[in-house]
Amino acid sequence: MTQKVFRISDSYNELYKFLRNEAFKRILLVVDGSFGVLPCKHDIDNLRNACGCDIAVFDDFLPNPSVDSVIKGIDVFNEHACDAIFAVGGGSAIDVAKCIKLYCKTDITHEFSQLKPVDNDVKLIVLPTTAGTGSEATRYSVVYYNGEKQSVTDNGIIPCAVVLDERVLYTLPDYQKRCTLCDAFFHAVESFWSVNSTEESKAISENVIRTILSVYRAYLDGDKHVCATMQTAAYDAGRAINITQTTAGHAMSYKLTSYFNIAHGHAVALCNVGVAEHLLRFTNRCVDPRGESYLLETLKRLATALGCRDVSELPEHIRGFVGEMNFTVPKADADQIDALAKSVNPVRLKNSPVAIDENDARNIYVKILGAK
Repeated sequence: MTQKVFRISDSYNELYKFLRNEAFKRILLVVDGSFGVLPCKHDIDNLRNACGCDIAVFDDFLPNPSVDSVIKGIDVFNEHACDAIFAVGGGSAIDVAKCIKLYCKTDITHEFSQLKPVDNDVKLIVLPTTAGTGSEATRYSVVYYNGEKQSVTDNGIIPCAVVLDERVLYTLPDYQKRCTLCDAFFHAVESFWSVNSTEESKAISENVIRTILSVYRAYLDGDKHVCATMQTAAYDAGRAINITQTTAGHAMSYKLTSYFNIAHGHAVALCNVGVAEHLLRFTNRCVDPRGESYLLETLKRLATALGCRDVSELPEHIRGFVGEMNFTVPKADADQIDALAKSVNPVRLKNSPVAIDENDARNIYVKILGAK
């Protein structure tokens, strides 16, 4: 599906025109806690007047949203007879909106594991308020059921339209800016070495990596002139992982976030420092069907994009990039390391080009967390 992308500089008129042409009667607006202070709030509040449609608002969810939150959103969607969904927010708002879209025509009285999506023509529009998750470009969503993370994948939840308003990045808190930046960067890195990579995905990822490396210092220093560039890079990184899926760095990051109360991008960055070293050290354990020589060429090309003189510098450059983020590194004891290693979903590890078993994961955690 070809998405419509509205890059907002100073006017929402093109978006309003699109929404008027769609002739929606009532839009479910899914927003998170940041909505009240966003510079685009006035433009979103103006949807009713500018597009001639009613608006129903849903904001009853927390970060890492639960299935219960999705059900509440579906209730609001149906109660107000909505025919479209517009999500404005970070990853959680977009995840909730995607799941509302996916299950809004489904019998939700069943257990989550038994829910079967029903195809529908409900349109989903998203305006991401960070530059990182790439969720605006993907068929993936995350929701929690009984406290456990559930991954949802369906082509039907790829938004039909994306609104990129650079102004939402101007006042993003520093830690969130660093974490979402790393999420976007490592989407591109992991997509590049994924066993599912294609020439198309590699070209997208390579461009994202070079772009982020050219602007990230200015972006973190608050230069508004690079916000649009960073926003587009995050969107394109999402396009890349929509083709390839993420790999070991993401698979190993999830438990870190809950164990040590750190943000997703923070955890992803730490994990990829160890994963990059593992991949280069054990190319002889390549599981990519294209073979070890192909993997070596891939890593060399990635190293070049990162500015390395030689592929041997790849882990060092990734470590240096993460070091500039000034993230705290949690200290884990032996029991925590063991629990982390056991928590990694082996299915997600299969996208990595080099075999990683539970013992490998344990060794990587020890190296990156400075285990006691």
